[in-house]
Amino acid sequence: MAEKLTIKWLKEMIQEQLKTRSNFKSMLLESPYDGNDIEIRNDLAWSEMDDLLNGRTETSTIAILTPENPLKWNDDEKYKVDDEAGASRRNAENAERRKMFEDAMEEKGLRLYSVEGSYGTPESSYIIPNMDLDDAIEVGKKYGQDSVIHGKKISTDRGSAMEYQMVYTSKTGIDPNAGKRYVAISGAEADSRNDLYSKYNGVKFYIPFYEEGYEEMMPQDLNPEPPTEEVPVEA
Repeated sequence: MAEKLTIKWLKEMIQEQLKTRSNFKSMLLESPYDGNDIEIRNDLAWSEMDDLLNGRTETSTIAILTPENPLKWNDDEKYKVDDEAGASRRNAENAERRKMFEDAMEEKGLRLYSVEGSYGTPESSYIIPNMDLDDAIEVGKKYGQDSVIHGKKISTDRGSAMEYQMVYTSKTGIDPNAGKRYVAISGAEADSRNDLYSKYNGVKFYIPFYEEGYEEMMPQDLNPEPPTEEVPVEA
């Protein structure tokens, strides 16, 4: 006779399944955020993503943005990050916001790459190739963001690059303090950062806004180091 199903045993089974799922990776990754409609395929190797971010592909524009943590939460006691209830509420509502975001981008026919990161607090974002500036601003406004990152491919006498700017969506204009940047940096410089970075498939990278010494740097000036990459494998 089969063992009697108890609540305790059922909970243990569910926990084990969740643990197994969290450790599973495949070439066709479901979105880590909704698991229903859109599939986010983080199937580019880092070398390919590095080429994309640094203007070495045919992609003409890139947006990097998030639907999480809208500005209005900053002044709302319900969403305090140092409060257990507030943090729990943020997590739950951020999951819903990501679901809405992914569905909306799917309707636009856009491809999404999911990235993790830290920007004062942990935050999940998306790299979206071929999103034009007006659309990025519109989406940023819709999801209550202060700004989005937008890059457009340019050609210079030193070669091609993505010209990145920090674009306000809570007000009009470009953030003048961020300046223009032409590189996405990975390797040891990125790995040493504890904040203000993004991570694609386990590889840290950042665009050096607000930092001196990078104003004229181009992709040709980078000396990439082999990163530690979480490579998806076939099931």
